[in-house]
Amino acid sequence: SDLTGAERRLAQAQAVQLAAGLRPGAPCPVCGAIDHPAPAAAGAGDPSGPEAVLKAVRAAWDEADRVLREAERTLASERGVLADRQERLAGLDRPRTDAATLKDRIRATHEGLAALGAETEIAVAEGLLARLDAAVAAAEAARDRCRDAIAEREAVALREAARIEAMLAPVPQALRSEPALSAALGARKAALAAREAARASAVQAAADSREAVLAARAAHEAAVRAMAEARARHEAARQAFAGRLAETGLSAADLAELKPAIARLDEDRAAVEAHGRALAVAEERARATAEAIAGRDRPDLEALRAALEAAEARLSAATERRSGAGHARDHLAALRGDLAETLRRLEAEETASGPLRSLAALFDGRNPQGLDLETHAIGAMFDRVLAAANRRLVPMSAGRYRLERETEGGGRGRRGLGLQIFDLFTGKARPTATLSGGETFIAALALALGLADVVETASGKVRLDTIFIDEGFGSLDTENGAGTLDRVLQALGALVGRTRAVGLISHVPLVQEAIPNGFYVRKDPAGSRIETRGPV
Repeated sequence: SDLTGAERRLAQAQAVQLAAGLRPGAPCPVCGAIDHPAPAAAGAGDPSGPEAVLKAVRAAWDEADRVLREAERTLASERGVLADRQERLAGLDRPRTDAATLKDRIRATHEGLAALGAETEIAVAEGLLARLDAAVAAAEAARDRCRDAIAEREAVALREAARIEAMLAPVPQALRSEPALSAALGARKAALAAREAARASAVQAAADSREAVLAARAAHEAAVRAMAEARARHEAARQAFAGRLAETGLSAADLAELKPAIARLDEDRAAVEAHGRALAVAEERARATAEAIAGRDRPDLEALRAALEAAEARLSAATERRSGAGHARDHLAALRGDLAETLRRLEAEETASGPLRSLAALFDGRNPQGLDLETHAIGAMFDRVLAAANRRLVPMSAGRYRLERETEGGGRGRRGLGLQIFDLFTGKARPTATLSGGETFIAALALALGLADVVETASGKVRLDTIFIDEGFGSLDTENGAGTLDRVLQALGALVGRTRAVGLISHVPLVQEAIPNGFYVRKDPAGSRIETRGPV
C-alpha cells in the first residue's frame, strides 16, 4: 500500500543517514553492534521528503478511517429506520380485495355507465365526485410525504446525535466548551509550529554540517599535500646545500668555523687591499733601492729570495682564503634566503590550515562541549525518540510534563545524552529522579512507546505489533474514579486497532473494567487456572 511504501522509503533514507556516521569498531547507535557488514548505500537523499510523504499518507489513512466509521454509523441508523418502517408496515391491515380485482370492478362500472347512454346531471355529480376523489388522493399523498419527511428528519436527527456523541467521546470534558477548546487548539498549533521550525533548523544544520565536513576533508587533504610538497622542497634544499658544501670542499664543521668570518669579510677585504698597496709600495721601494745600490756590493740574494718566496706564499694563501671566504659568503647568503622563503611558506601553510586543524579537533571531541560526531548523531536520534515519547506523555500527564535531553551533563558518561523532565507548573526542568512512582511509570511507558515508533520508522523490517505492560497502574492517582489512570488508558486505547495490540496485566479494578475482553488467573490448592471473561 501507499502507507507501507512511504514507511519503507523513509526508513531507507534514515538508514542511509545513520550509515554515514558508522565507523569500524564503533558501536551502532541503534543496535549497539561494532560490526557493520552491510551498511545502507548512499543516494537515498534527505529523509525530510519521505517523512513528509509518510505524514500525508497517514493523514489520508486517518481520514479514510474516519469516513469508514461515519459510513458505519450511517448504515446502522438507516437499518434502524428500515426496521421501524417494516414494523409499521406489518401493523397495517391487509386489504381483503387485491388491486387487480378492484381495477376490473372499476372498469366494469365504467362500461356499465357508458351503456346507460348520454350523461345527464349524474355526469356533473360524477365529475364533482372525481374531483373530490382526486383532492382526497392528493391530500393522502401529501400526508404520506409529510410522514416520510418526518421519519427522514427523525432518522437524520438520530444519525447526527450518534455522530456528535461519537465525536465527543474522545474529547475530555474540560475541552468540550468552545473557549477552552480554542485555547488548547491555539497552544497546540503554537507548539507544533515551534517544533516544525526547530525540525527545519535541525535539518538545515545537519546539511550545513555535512557540507562543512566535506569541505574540511578536502581542505585537510590539500593541506597534507602542501605539507608533503614543502617537506620535499625542504629536503631538496638541504641536499642542494650539502652538494654546494661538497663542491666548495667545506664540511659542516668548516662552515660552522667560517660563519664568524662572514661578519669580518669587508674588514678582511680591506686588509688584503691595504696589503696589496703596501706590497706595491714595497716593490717600488725595492726598485728604487736596486737602482740606488747599483754598483754596490750585492747583498745575500738567496736569503732575500727565500724571504720573498715566503712572503709570496703567505700572500697566495691569504688570497685563496679570501676567495674561498667570498664563495662561502655568497653561498651562505643564498642559503639564508632559501631558508627564509621556506620558513615563510611553512608559516603561511600553518596559518591557512589552522581552521581545518581546529575543525578536526572539534570532530574528535576536543571542544568545550566534549561532543564527538558519534555522540552528536546519537543525540539527534535521541531527540526523535523524545519527540515521539512526548506525544504520549503530554496527554497522559494532562500537559504538565515533557521529556528533554540534558545537554549540560558531565561526569564519565557522554555529554548530551542525559534525560530530564520539564515541569509546566514550575516552568523549570528537573531530574527524572524527582518524579513520583506513578509519574515515573507514565514517563517510562511514554518513552517505551516513543522508542517503538522510532524503531519501526527507522527499520522497515521491524514491526512491534504487540506489547505487554505488567503492573504499574496501581501507582497512578485517580480523580473521581479516573484521573491519570483514565488518561493512560485512553492513550493505550488509541493504539489498539490502529498500530499495535496492547496487553495489560493488572490487579486494579478500574483497569479491568476498561478492558473489554481478557481472562482471569485463579489460584487454588490444585494449581492455577485461567478463566475467560467478556466485557464487564
